[in-house]
This record gives sequence, C-alpha cells and structure tokens, in this order.
Amino acid sequence: MTVAATYAGNDDRAREFTERTGIAAFKWDVADYDACQEGTAKVVEALGPVDVLVNNAGITRDGTIMKLSYQAWKEVIDTNLGGCFNMAKAVFPG
Repeated sequence: MTVAATYAGNDDRAREFTERTGIAAFKWDVADYDACQEGTAKVVEALGPVDVLVNNAGITRDGTIMKLSYQAWKEVIDTNLGGCFNMAKAVFPG
C-alpha cells in the first residue's frame, strides 16, 4: 500500500514528517477546489491511483459566536466541510 499526506502550512515540518515516516507530503489548501483537483493529479502522477481517501484536514477559529467574524466562520466551513467535498470530488469524480 502506498500512502501520501497533504498539508497547507509548514514546509519544514512536512519535510521532517516525510524524513521520519517515508510518507510523501503534497502541499495544497483543501478549501480550494481547483487546488484539490491539481494536487490530486500530482499525487496520481507520482504514486498511482488513489484507492482510499481519509479527510482529516480541519481548522478552528476560537471564539464565541458573538465575537467570531463571518470571514473566520467561512474559513472554518470552507476547510472542515468544503475540504471533504473538494477532496472527494477530486479523488472520486464519477
């Protein structure tokens, strides 16, 4: 079985992760539909077809609803919910 991981942030930590585990890490933002399409294509090109998808990306913007801005709320929903949709559509388009 071949395993790959995605990340959106720290390049140094991703490199350390790959060195420690041997698991390839690919960088993109799962909240971005097009980035998911392009990133998944890179994974398939490098490693072959994807058989299993584990959606595990998530962010939080701590604060009560009274203090949480619309933009912060949208970032959470776009990543935590939209990211699942975006990745599922990229991996299993049909």
